[in-house]
Amino acid sequence: MRSFSRSRGKASGTHALLLAIGLAATLTFGTAADASPAPAGHIASVERMADYFATHLATAGGYVYAYSADLAVRRGEGGEVEAGVIWNQPPGTPGVGAAFLRLYEITKDPRWLAAAGAAAKATIEGQLLSGGWYNYTETDPDRRADWCYRVVVANADACKKLEDNRVRNNATLDDNITQSNLGFLMWYDTVTQGQNPDVREAVQYGLDRLLKAQYPNGAWPVFLDRVLSHRRFAAAWQARLPRSWSREWEKPPNSALVLNDQLVRDMMRLLLAANHYLEREVLIAAARRTGDFLLAAQLPAPQRGWAQTYNLDLEPIWGRKFEPPAVASRETAGAIEALLALYLQTGERRYLDGAVQAADWLRKSRRPSGDWARFYELGTNRPLYVDRDDHLSYEAKDLHRGYGLSGAFGIDATLALVDRIAAGERPNVFEGWDWVFEPTPYALHEIDPSLEQIDREGRIVEDGWIRSGTFIRAVRALGPPRTEDQRP
Repeated sequence: MRSFSRSRGKASGTHALLLAIGLAATLTFGTAADASPAPAGHIASVERMADYFATHLATAGGYVYAYSADLAVRRGEGGEVEAGVIWNQPPGTPGVGAAFLRLYEITKDPRWLAAAGAAAKATIEGQLLSGGWYNYTETDPDRRADWCYRVVVANADACKKLEDNRVRNNATLDDNITQSNLGFLMWYDTVTQGQNPDVREAVQYGLDRLLKAQYPNGAWPVFLDRVLSHRRFAAAWQARLPRSWSREWEKPPNSALVLNDQLVRDMMRLLLAANHYLEREVLIAAARRTGDFLLAAQLPAPQRGWAQTYNLDLEPIWGRKFEPPAVASRETAGAIEALLALYLQTGERRYLDGAVQAADWLRKSRRPSGDWARFYELGTNRPLYVDRDDHLSYEAKDLHRGYGLSGAFGIDATLALVDRIAAGERPNVFEGWDWVFEPTPYALHEIDPSLEQIDREGRIVEDGWIRSGTFIRAVRALGPPRTEDQRP
């Protein structure tokens, strides 16, 4: 029997909205927000990187997180991955594929559209019958037979007959996986003007499955193969603090409602992008339900933020052993972004009001160091931490490894955006496709290299590794495509 488990770790970094509005540190040759196009020499340098990725690193059109300089080892989240495996979580295949799309928009060089097309094909072949994507895709034909890939296993009965792989149809909304893959395919279909009907079919299939999975109260399941009976989620209560909660970990129920890792924010971005792409009323209706769930899950004053995990009564509960019932600063920022995007789309003031109230709580919760704790204790609002033994503490010492328990989390950028929109501005930071190849917050703490580090082969080798995130950041730093009057 083969084991299908893979180690999964979490790290943290600056929230990705910083890059979305051009405020984060970028490569030394420009920023994504520059009004002027990137110099031709910079574009040529990034194209050298793109050529190396397309010709040396692609596996059946797909990519992983990082490659050793000798290409002997490939990594996804959590460690080394087997030959033939491609990674469905940014900065894997959807992130690199989207970077090729942006490079094509800038240069109009058909090489990059072809590379994006190969990534789109790999993406389609990783779509599961449940409608979305698991963390990784097998490209080896023999190993693919153990999975419920939509283009291999034609129906649910055939899927159920597969044995020894408990995640065979387990598409996930965690870590922007299904959302980014659908977003990449929509972007590719838009750029190619629908020339590949398989792409549109995969998008429509995935969106239809997602719409069926959304719970009546507007919440979303984490896994599309584990959608519970909708009768259990009929009501959207108003969030409340529990009368008491255990200081020791308690396993969350299967019915837990999750905002962790920006699941709800990423669903909002997908739904609004899909609404522009297909103009289907059911999509904006699903986005409104999502916004209404966020308003219902917003905790009572004075802690008007959000928790990571709730029970069906909308009380904060434990997630993993290092995720206590608490008000979560990073997830609160993500919920604010989702509400702002929905407000800009619908003009409904209640979404803006919820965002403003949460922003006020974030401002009051800033630590003396200028940043934020990940968690704040229910009721007292004291910063709450988890040590290496998974014990709760009020002191930021000997903290749990591999999980960001304090940081900037991009919250300053979120607060600035709230102020702009509340003042009547209508910025377009939530429009377009840039969110698809937004670097994950787990990689944003890395120092951006200079293009001068590119070697003769077109690589930037950092500590012995060629990283997909570095290539993506290099493309993003070129800025938006040139307008017609900017082209020579």
